[in-house]
Amino acid sequence: MDLRAKLVDLGAQRGQVLWMVAQSSLKLGAIGIAAGIPLALFASKFLSSMLFGVKPGNAATLLAALCGIVTVILAASLVPARRAASVDPIVALRQD
Repeated sequence: MDLRAKLVDLGAQRGQVLWMVAQSSLKLGAIGIAAGIPLALFASKFLSSMLFGVKPGNAATLLAALCGIVTVILAASLVPARRAASVDPIVALRQD
């Protein structure tokens, strides 16, 4: 289904549109994090010779990286969601 067609739900409030668009980005981010954490733990064993002063699987390092990634995911999902929420449904209908 076309994203614009989903947004042109005439009964949707601004918050609902914001959540609908952000939700799809947040789902992709959650899948990436779920796949990335085990891969990071696996890769850290092989890269342990390059990690000076940090043990492989260090919880503080992984948590700091996770916080950075979550911040980027939130920012990347909120920018298009706010833009989509500001679209007037009548204008979107006339463009199609």
